[in-house]
Amino acid sequence: MRTPPKDVSPAQLFRTLCSVARRPRWRVSLVSLGLPDLVVEGLAGHEIEEIIPIGEHMDEQRQDVVLDELVVRCLRNLDDSPAFSSLSQFGCAPYEDALAISNEVFRALCIVAPIYGRSDLKAWHGVLREGALHPSNYALRRAVIESATHLSMTAHFQPQPDRFFGMPMGYITDGQWLAFDAAWSTKG
Repeated sequence: MRTPPKDVSPAQLFRTLCSVARRPRWRVSLVSLGLPDLVVEGLAGHEIEEIIPIGEHMDEQRQDVVLDELVVRCLRNLDDSPAFSSLSQFGCAPYEDALAISNEVFRALCIVAPIYGRSDLKAWHGVLREGALHPSNYALRRAVIESATHLSMTAHFQPQPDRFFGMPMGYITDGQWLAFDAAWSTKG
């Protein structure tokens, strides 16, 4: 089970996963490989499941293909265009370069793409709740809480993550859901 990264503060992790109007991103620098600054965009659980089904036993060859697919799917230029247009284009990179890129992408995915079926949800909730309560995130946490709809004839509010993120529910990543739920839990 994946746990929250130790090298990213709870406040920064919360801000990263509460990305509004786009999926969470983490900047990676591969300048030593001659690549400009790039970002790794978080994926939803169902998208990762298409590439790596939970419980699938992978041999080394399959692992290489999976890592390549993850790189091509989530590594982007700053203008949001794909860094690699296809698996074959990424496959043309020298082995050492491809390995360095894959390692950076995987490290960034551990930050921007916690997945419900593969993560320690209790640990993520605790860290994201701590991040939501950080003074620097007051306005962001308040925006989550204010994105609720008052249910008529009751004193209840219905959280609306689609309204907060500005995206359809099916496009919101697991990490965004986790951050939203952590912030919502602080509304008391």
